[in-house]
Amino acid sequence: SLRLMGYAGQVLPIPAGVDGLYGVRRIPITGLLRGRNLTLENNMWEKWGGATNQNGTALASDILALHDWWSDLSTQRTIAVLDTGAVRRDTGDWTFGTAVTLGTALTLANIPPHLVTGGQETPSRNKKLFCFTGQQTPQVGSGDFTTMANIATPSSAWSGANQPAGGVIHEGRLFVWVGHTLYWSTTADHENFTGAGSGSLPIYPGEGIEIRCAISLRKMLVLFKFPRGIYIFDTSDSTPGNWRADPQSRAVGSPGPYTALAIPNDVLFLDRECNLHLLSATSVLRDATSSNISAPKLGLFTREQFDPSRSPYAHLGWYSDKSQAIVCLSALGAAVNNRIILVDFNNPQVGPRFTYSDRDTPQSLMMRDTAGVAIPYIGTDDGFVQRLDRSARNKNAAAYTGQFQIDHTDIGELAGWAGRPSLFDYLEFEFEGVGAYNLSVNCYVDGELRTATPITYSMTGSGVALGVFVLGVDRLAELAPAKARRRLFWRGTYFSFEGLNSGVDETFRIRKAFLGVRRAG
Repeated sequence: SLRLMGYAGQVLPIPAGVDGLYGVRRIPITGLLRGRNLTLENNMWEKWGGATNQNGTALASDILALHDWWSDLSTQRTIAVLDTGAVRRDTGDWTFGTAVTLGTALTLANIPPHLVTGGQETPSRNKKLFCFTGQQTPQVGSGDFTTMANIATPSSAWSGANQPAGGVIHEGRLFVWVGHTLYWSTTADHENFTGAGSGSLPIYPGEGIEIRCAISLRKMLVLFKFPRGIYIFDTSDSTPGNWRADPQSRAVGSPGPYTALAIPNDVLFLDRECNLHLLSATSVLRDATSSNISAPKLGLFTREQFDPSRSPYAHLGWYSDKSQAIVCLSALGAAVNNRIILVDFNNPQVGPRFTYSDRDTPQSLMMRDTAGVAIPYIGTDDGFVQRLDRSARNKNAAAYTGQFQIDHTDIGELAGWAGRPSLFDYLEFEFEGVGAYNLSVNCYVDGELRTATPITYSMTGSGVALGVFVLGVDRLAELAPAKARRRLFWRGTYFSFEGLNSGVDETFRIRKAFLGVRRAG
């Protein structure tokens, strides 16, 4: 405890940005009961970046898949697949002016279409974009394409609606899956599944329902089945006839083509129940709990918030610039993806840190190269492509709420008189001055809201904010630490506070909080 300016009580520091959202009891003082539209990337409580539509005119329907397509080093396109089966191509002006002609019309069902970059088997050949639906012959676009054709030489085993549902490039081949069977192309042609060097292998057909996802990892292909089953397909031998699959886990699997993600030194994946796992912690000798990184912290939050029946439509992306995974999911009862989980890996001492957003409808997700940085973009249910994590805290010039709350905590336990009531004298925030607007704070004592009108803390900090700044007179406000304190007048055992603001372009950067308390007589 600390004593400041003659204060006779204890000053309890409450850390900010150390850990994230919890859905279990009891939540440590370093964690959060609520972390809505919040980011921890700077180890503070900070409102998550804004979002802006890229296309001025909406596309005709839901955007179920997005892909950052580079046909060569200087030609960047954005490819969108709509729930109507239409494929649209954008050349950089965000009009999606090209309606791509298809070799076979797409009918989408059960899982989102899977877009995979392949081709360029030799330097002189074009790169190719493959589209898999599980329903129709795979479609292929070559180079800076405006048309997609049926794959040139499919396996004779593919017929009717018995078609590849996804694919991955691994060891110079295109690997695809149909049901329980894994197929691979020749190294000379990713469209050739019948020539010398191509092949197929059933992967434990008695286990699970079907393969749904795969990740290339060194000399291994990691296969995920739905609802359970993870298998390591070892391709280290130069002879395909010697390749084999071994079970990694029978306790957990993954539900869709975009639900496993390579992250530094590991693979992050989503299971059918919307829990997140690390591949490094799975094995046939362990149960699903040992690999589950979300359950120890999120607990009931996952079961109470997310719809497992829509987990096949989830999308995962790795935001390498900020060491965050972005997970797009559906809330219970929703017909679209309308939740984002941010998983922050910037604090290895506490492990993954979770916050969530309910602002957007991310039907699809792509990490698009933008000025050399892979930036998250989503496709929405109303036909817009939105860029996320903008510096301005607004969504298309509209406001949204950023919010944090600590758990209802026995303050006496922190102060040294556990189980006895406390007198709450003041609440102080240390923050970075970010603007001429307020953070609204609600306080709860013994579970009861005590602030009929929220307490306000100005986020201006030292100096004068831009807009009211007078040149030659005032010092412009800067991102320097500042403090603001407000008096409290309550007695009780348990204390919680929540902070939020929701005006256009409003944000906050809270570094820590201090609670002034005394032991009640």
